Amino acid sequence: MIWVYSILAIVLIGIIVGTIFRKKLYKEVDRLEEWKIDIMNRPITEEISKVKGLMMSGQTEKKFEQWRQIWDEILSVELPDIEEDFFDIEEMANKYRFRKGQEYIKETEEKLNRIEAKLAELLEDIRHLVHSEEQNRTEIGDVRELYLEVKKQFSVGRSAFRKAVMWIEADLGTYDEKFANFEAETSEGNYLNASHILEEIKGGLTKISEHMDKLPNMYIQLESGFPNEFRDLKDGMDEMIEGGFSLEHFTFEADIEKLKAECAYLIQALNEQKLDNVEERMNEIDKQIEAMYDALEHEVKAKHEVQEQIELLHKQILFYDEKLQELIEETKIVQQSYRMSEEELSLHEKINKDLLELTKMLQIIDDAIENQSQSYTSILSMVKEVNAGFAEVEKELTETKEKLTTLRKDELKAHETLNGLKSKLIHAKRRLQKSNIPGVPESIIHDMTAGEKRLKEALERLSEVPLEMGIINHLVQDASEYITSVDERVEETIARAHFAELLIQSGNRFRNRSDIINAQLAAAEAAFRNFSYDEAIDMAMQVVEQYDVDAIERLKEEVAVTL
Repeated sequence: MIWVYSILAIVLIGIIVGTIFRKKLYKEVDRLEEWKIDIMNRPITEEISKVKGLMMSGQTEKKFEQWRQIWDEILSVELPDIEEDFFDIEEMANKYRFRKGQEYIKETEEKLNRIEAKLAELLEDIRHLVHSEEQNRTEIGDVRELYLEVKKQFSVGRSAFRKAVMWIEADLGTYDEKFANFEAETSEGNYLNASHILEEIKGGLTKISEHMDKLPNMYIQLESGFPNEFRDLKDGMDEMIEGGFSLEHFTFEADIEKLKAECAYLIQALNEQKLDNVEERMNEIDKQIEAMYDALEHEVKAKHEVQEQIELLHKQILFYDEKLQELIEETKIVQQSYRMSEEELSLHEKINKDLLELTKMLQIIDDAIENQSQSYTSILSMVKEVNAGFAEVEKELTETKEKLTTLRKDELKAHETLNGLKSKLIHAKRRLQKSNIPGVPESIIHDMTAGEKRLKEALERLSEVPLEMGIINHLVQDASEYITSVDERVEETIARAHFAELLIQSGNRFRNRSDIINAQLAAAEAAFRNFSYDEAIDMAMQVVEQYDVDAIERLKEEVAVTL
């Protein structure tokens, strides 16, 4: 019985699912049907009819027929085919072939989208054609006015255009024919062709007008502006040569000749309507002229600066040579007491070598000035190089002088440090003597002896001649660290001895509690008398911890000991 109910349930579920999918397909068909009806009801025919008001010939007539044919095909072929698709989809739904029905839905939707694309392109073509006709009709008057203005501009400025007048006149002569072509295309209904011609006329006239605006100034600049600047440059160069400047190292004269040839070439280019890059090349000529003026001005300034500095350079050579000799003498004196490294001594040779190189360079500068063998611009570069060399020599002299001073400072500092360490050792011994402890552990005695040995070694090195401060500084540092450590251990030993004594005294209160306690305290006392203070502390603390824990902390604070 159960299997019967199961089968019925499955059948019922199948019917419900089938009904849902069928309704979904019907709903999609209704949506596509509404879309198709919307397309059919659009006023496409009215849009196409708008062009009937234009000249129905040529492009207009051809376009009209194309558009009407496209719309007729959509209405009579494509949309009826889509209607057939609707029946196929409904049939698929009735046969429960829902997947196939969905495929038909997708294909039909793609067909409608293709129709939409066709209509959008058709309407855009109509708009463009109508707009072109309106624009042509509106703009032709303005363009004819522009033509008259350009012709007037040519007539008024004719003499300023030099030989360019020939190609300007020839260009302007072509526009009557272009206007005639525009009218012919318009009368034949070829509004798109007419629009293209009109744009070409407008662009061409605008370009000619721009050329006529620029040509007079370009001719003036090339024929007289630049040549005048070339003459001014040449006159300035002649004056500088008379004033003692040597300009043989510059290529100005050859550069000017090249620029003159460039100007002649550009004039010919204007005459022949080869206008591409003429403005850019004129700007480049202007930059080159400016660069030559800058170079000449810099040469004048360089000469003035060289003349101001040359005498000072000679004085500096003598000054630094004297400083070097003083440094060498001072070094010899210092060497009597100190051993100096090869690196420190070789620095003198480097400074001397640097000064010799600077002297040679200064001689080259003198020769260049006397024989006018170099431009002052290049001489100034050498002067700056010499000044930089002097700055380096000054730095080296200062550093070497400071090292000599540091050697003496290191000696005094070493003496001071060693005296302090000696006092620290003496003070440590006195503290041990005054502490009333039973004795000093062997390790402390050994460390104090080792500290005295390190101190003695450093003092002996400090009394040698010549001094080797590198080794001495190392020995002083080692002795300082070691003796400081010994001093701290002495202080700690005294404190722990006192702490051990106080712990034993505190523990004596409990000596009679048991034989074990008595034995522990006796052992602590024995360790104390044998200078084993840490061992005495451990033994006594075990007793006190049993009976009076707080006493331990009180005793720690009393002697300031850290366990």
